[in-house]
Amino acid sequence: MKICIINNLIRPLGSGTERIVEIVTNGLIEKGHKVFIITTKPHDIDLPQINMVKIYGLGGFSSSFYRLREIPLFFRLFWHLINIFNLSNYFKVNRILKKEKPDLVITNNLMGVGFLTHFAIKKNQIKHYHILHDVQLLHPSGLIIYGKEKIIDSGLAKIYQTINRQLFLRPDLIISPSEWLLKLHLSKGLFTDSKNIVLPNPIKNFETTETAVRGDCFLCVGQVEPHKGIVFTIETFNHLEKKLKLSIIGSGSQIETAKEKAKVNPGISFLGQVDHEAIKDFMLTGKALILPSLCYENSPTSIYEAFVCGLPVIGANIGGIPELLNDKCGILFEPGNAEDLKNKIDWFFDHSEEVSEMIEKAKKKIKTFDVNIYLDNILKN
Repeated sequence: MKICIINNLIRPLGSGTERIVEIVTNGLIEKGHKVFIITTKPHDIDLPQINMVKIYGLGGFSSSFYRLREIPLFFRLFWHLINIFNLSNYFKVNRILKKEKPDLVITNNLMGVGFLTHFAIKKNQIKHYHILHDVQLLHPSGLIIYGKEKIIDSGLAKIYQTINRQLFLRPDLIISPSEWLLKLHLSKGLFTDSKNIVLPNPIKNFETTETAVRGDCFLCVGQVEPHKGIVFTIETFNHLEKKLKLSIIGSGSQIETAKEKAKVNPGISFLGQVDHEAIKDFMLTGKALILPSLCYENSPTSIYEAFVCGLPVIGANIGGIPELLNDKCGILFEPGNAEDLKNKIDWFFDHSEEVSEMIEKAKKKIKTFDVNIYLDNILKN
């Protein structure tokens, strides 16, 4: 089968979604399918070469997606309007699909690619599967912050959702990694006429050799941004009675604020941006992963990686996180509640037997997320 994958970024750019796209692409190739990718192309970065995969880079307006956060808010509104009705990319995608004639198109995040992409797929009468990764079809920010949930019910958000309901009429299949995200879209009237399935994101190479000795350092992995709760975690660790170690892996707009907050605590270290293999090494020797999100996450990649490495997870009870940590596979705390996080850390130390059982259950669960099982499930539809 010839399959087209469309996403606004590809690795090494991006983060969790792009890792999923990479895993799906490689999995399809290993199953004997021919794959090509349509993505955006920045002005100053060459797209990577992927073995056996042709990559079409959309330049022009799409290049500005990489600098979207630098655009003033007022002009960003116009950017989103152009993105929704990007006729230039519609014609480009249409020409590519006419030329390649794929049997199936799998779309992911289309911010920067343009929301008319679905029409190009329908025009060419190609089967269309769409994978949900966040709430960018419900709100252009792609974020819902804890305590500010009404943002997706504002007048502008409702107009935005109404437009997207028309632009994304009846893809053949909607794939959501979490039940929470799927139900949220359905509740806003999106994809109600499409077949849908809930499938946790796929993972590759879940076998690890745990020869390393577990250390005493807790980990936070991800962007150091306000909605990720890293500064909140640092402040919580600063007020713990026990002086515990915490390593921050990642960077972002709040990195300097985070370092300033951490000056009073010598147990907190910053490791910066590290590659996937290095993250695995840290997880194999870490004490536990803390996922302190203050936004509604879908299905965080860091939890999957922690499960693979036998690393216990203490996560915020928000969005799709509970679906991964249910069945006693992790520990949940109330988002932004420092006292609750402290209590859950204390519980972690006081219940070593339960934590060991939790690790084993998480290892069993992650094996059901194998990429081959994932692809078999979606390709049979």
